[in-house]
Amino acid sequence: MKEQQEIRGRMGGTLLILSSAAAFIILGLLLLFVPQVQVAYICYFLCAVLIIWGIVLIARYFVTEAYRSIGEYGFSKGVLLVILGMCALVRTDIFVEFFIAALGICLLLSGITKLQYAVDLKSMRDGIWVVMLTISLVVMGGSIAIILDFFPDAELRRLFAYYLLIVDGTIGLAANLYLYIKIGLFQKDERQKLEAEESVKQEIAEPEKQTGSVKSDSGTEDFKAASESDPEAASGNQQIQQEQKK
Repeated sequence: MKEQQEIRGRMGGTLLILSSAAAFIILGLLLLFVPQVQVAYICYFLCAVLIIWGIVLIARYFVTEAYRSIGEYGFSKGVLLVILGMCALVRTDIFVEFFIAALGICLLLSGITKLQYAVDLKSMRDGIWVVMLTISLVVMGGSIAIILDFFPDAELRRLFAYYLLIVDGTIGLAANLYLYIKIGLFQKDERQKLEAEESVKQEIAEPEKQTGSVKSDSGTEDFKAASESDPEAASGNQQIQQEQKK
């Protein structure tokens, strides 16, 4: 049961990050190659997503009776998302003004996530961790440049953010799929190692049990032989054993 919950949780997290990576790609392509798409429209869409997501979290909290778990904060998260979405709808002009900086923050979070991927891969002794580390540092550096506006003009900053969205989303899709498969294989190998160790322990324990039973049988046979050769000594031994039991 616990293992199934862990698998569902891992799949849910992977699907969420894959969806975010796909959203990065779609958003970057729309902003670059579809002039009709305005930032204000995207802000309205994102505000609606926040509100709907918050309502879903609130409803899920009550439907699943999450109040039974002390570590469940779905209701609080849902209320926060609804309030943020409504505030952003009321003052969309402010959100539009800081839209590029907001993209930089999202890219920074994505870069930090890839940094964790690099640590995970290194822990699993996968040589790809060096590549993932380099990618995460590049994404984090680009996102910080976007947030702090290290560009000579706003147009270059905007184009850089849009292209980095596409690149980061593409790498994110590939990295998440690879990591998901790698973790599954790693856990399978760990289970096989544990099973092999258990089988070795059982193989070692079985001869010891057999040796103990052989010694017990030989002791019984010796006692029988002594009884046949010296009945008086045998009866004396039996009386001693009975007194010890009492």
